[in-house]
Amino acid sequence: MALPPVPASFKPIKPYLTRAEELDGQTREDTKVVAYYCRQFAMQEGLRLRGSDNSKEVTDFLMGLMTALETEKEALKDSPLLNEGKETVTRFGLDVFQRADNEDRAELADKGTARVFYVAANFFDTLKQFGDLEPDIEVKKTYAKWKATEILKCIREGRPIVPGGPGEEPAAAPADDFGIPSAPSGPAGGSDINLPSIGGPTDTPPAPAFGAGGGGGGGGGGGGGGGGPAVPPSYPSPSQPTAPPSYQPEPAAPRYPAAASSSAGFGASHQYVPPAPNTGPASQEQIADAIELAKFAIRALEHKQVPVGIEKLQQALATIQRP
Repeated sequence: MALPPVPASFKPIKPYLTRAEELDGQTREDTKVVAYYCRQFAMQEGLRLRGSDNSKEVTDFLMGLMTALETEKEALKDSPLLNEGKETVTRFGLDVFQRADNEDRAELADKGTARVFYVAANFFDTLKQFGDLEPDIEVKKTYAKWKATEILKCIREGRPIVPGGPGEEPAAAPADDFGIPSAPSGPAGGSDINLPSIGGPTDTPPAPAFGAGGGGGGGGGGGGGGGGPAVPPSYPSPSQPTAPPSYQPEPAAPRYPAAASSSAGFGASHQYVPPAPNTGPASQEQIADAIELAKFAIRALEHKQVPVGIEKLQQALATIQRP
């Protein structure tokens, strides 16, 4: 589904929108649900990134994304998986992770493997919309981002790609001793999805502090080297974008001018005196602007973005009352 161009300030949410677009072409029910939650996470992060930016570019993008989410939710209203969002996204992300881990531990890792690790980390990130990540998911996410950049670094430097994590002994490692439990099997597996070429990490994050030990669910046949189309040689997107700041609305400026100083002299109180409300008919432009602001407020409140909703309702009221 076509969206307005992503504003430059919203670059951190582009990976999640890309994941959703990749899944749009799939026919399985779980992929459509995962795509919806990828966009919803992008929406929540976008509202936080927005801050006090009321530019037309940002507003048009958020409104377009809200409309797309409403359309998707209506199409999925009969899907039981929609109400099991956390479980569905978790299962899907674990299956994608397992595909990459299997390739790595079979000593078949290449740029495509790094790509799949990166994609799995994106899916794990979207789980933050349901609350704090489970400890095992946090471990897997950190490992996937580290492993993706480590594989690319090995390829770039001409070094052999060592399977597993830092300090591991591949030949003697018992399964799951590395701290990354195997992904559960289930009907909503993600190993057969066809992921188009994507951007990936360039900077190598520090190795996760897992300690020496065994493998991270290395068994199973979910991953072959030819799971997706060829990967481009460069990976422009960072693997760990800076966390967006929490939304902090600007203090509302006084809407009414201060009354002139009282003749009682210095120290007399200054009070705000509201002007007489506009009793004449509002212009068509005022009405249209107020409606648009009210719609934005409703959608923001539906996504639990209360400060944004309050701000937009106040702007709608001010617009319709403007003389």
